Amino acid sequence: MITYDRREQILSEPISHTNAKAEKHGKATKLFKEKTKSAKSNGSNTKGGSKMPSTKSGKGETITDVQHKSGKTIKMADDIKMKEAKAGKMKESKAEKITGTKTKGTTTKSGKEKGSASQPGGKSEKMSIKHNISKGGKEVAAKSTKSASTPIPSLSTQEAENAATQGSLSDIDLSELQKGPEKYAGMSLRQAIEVLIEESERELIPKYLRLGFHDCVGGCDGCVDLENPDNNGLLEPIEEIAPIVEAFKSQYSRADVWAMATLVSADKSLVALDENGELVDERPEGLHWLHFPLTHVGRKDCEGADSMGIGGPDIEMPSNDLTTHELLTFFGDEFNFSTDETVAIMGAHSVAVASRTNVGFGNLGKEEGWVCHAEEYILDNRYYAVLVGDEGDDVSSAPNWELEFVDNSEGIEYIDEEDGSTQYLEAGIPHRYQWFNTDQCDGNERPIMTNTDMALVRDLTGHISTDNGGTDGKVSCAFKQESGKKACPVAHETMQKVLEYKMDKTLFLFEFEQVLGKMINNGYSDDELQAVDL
Repeated sequence: MITYDRREQILSEPISHTNAKAEKHGKATKLFKEKTKSAKSNGSNTKGGSKMPSTKSGKGETITDVQHKSGKTIKMADDIKMKEAKAGKMKESKAEKITGTKTKGTTTKSGKEKGSASQPGGKSEKMSIKHNISKGGKEVAAKSTKSASTPIPSLSTQEAENAATQGSLSDIDLSELQKGPEKYAGMSLRQAIEVLIEESERELIPKYLRLGFHDCVGGCDGCVDLENPDNNGLLEPIEEIAPIVEAFKSQYSRADVWAMATLVSADKSLVALDENGELVDERPEGLHWLHFPLTHVGRKDCEGADSMGIGGPDIEMPSNDLTTHELLTFFGDEFNFSTDETVAIMGAHSVAVASRTNVGFGNLGKEEGWVCHAEEYILDNRYYAVLVGDEGDDVSSAPNWELEFVDNSEGIEYIDEEDGSTQYLEAGIPHRYQWFNTDQCDGNERPIMTNTDMALVRDLTGHISTDNGGTDGKVSCAFKQESGKKACPVAHETMQKVLEYKMDKTLFLFEFEQVLGKMINNGYSDDELQAVDL
């Protein structure tokens, strides 16, 4: 297991000193937005849908150039079946959470049309690609193991210097950028991913945080099996980053690129709100030292996946119904996380939103998540405050979370809050149990928690069961004492750390950077990766 500890480096940096990398990140972001806005107003960089050729998969696949959605040219394998965009245009979920978001084809919006990149304030159209591997008439994912023979990439001095350049995009003429891998010529890997995230209007931030987690369960290998329903919603971030993977393939593995995307997403979520509650491209005061560097490269891509990383081994994801002991055991066994590190990594849910039309959690027709104003994608300690309340320093101040059964039967009608269109739940979405709270946020926001989230403050051991209909996650105790139900026991192993993070945002962010860096090195020892500072 690779060790990751920047404590000495960070603590040695004087608080009054403005970190050069962080400063350059902010300038690059502002400059990119200005140039992108100008390019859009001039009609350049206009995105549009295009027909996709459909091919059947099979052995002996060949790599071909295809025209990607929004005009991007990327390399794809013959085992990819391209779906043509429907008239009326498809609308993807605005963001995803670490446990799931809306996947392709779950809901085709009608009515109000979303703007393309050429429209003021519009967002780019999304087109999904379905990847099938036919076996006996049934679509299954190829299974394999991580290649052990791939050599560790050796970076030349010039390549390392170029890759480490995190600075201004002032020398890049955005109007001249191509739509394929060539688009990222002259950029460092970090800059390329920053451009991708800015083009998505930050909507890719939670998606890459989730992709990083799902990729690194079982070891970071640049592969995700989309036949596993736990991975619903990961197609979009995978296909969006494919041109960057292609552009940097001579220097980095796909797993390295995904790891960088995870880190850049965390970095881009460190934004501030102005007095009007609007996002500004400046990290909060005092966080100049925090920039989520990529400290190691040389991760190996798995075998058995296609050119974008879809396929490979089928890795089991953790349950949404873990007790406190099971949660600590999973992260301890899988990532060698301590109790404190496990509490810290769960704070990534502050950047997430839940899509009920994907894996069953969330609120129909709404973009809401674990915290108030979740759609802003801000990494901070709100997750812990929502769990135990804003006042006081013990559980007595906690809000009264309530458990509910989430009926995800096919055909349930709902109104999409964003465009007012009528939608219907599709088949295959599992029923769930989730906790909800209506007292924490202003307006009608309704944060949710899974049993695994609740395990940080309540020990559900012996209280979780399967109901008569076969749905897991039913809890026999209450969050607080109520008529006919006793309160669930306090999770003493993790509660104190939750309270510490709730009271100290800087402490949380400091330790979250450490644990995220450790997560993306999962599955490798010191002699298997090459140390860098990107």
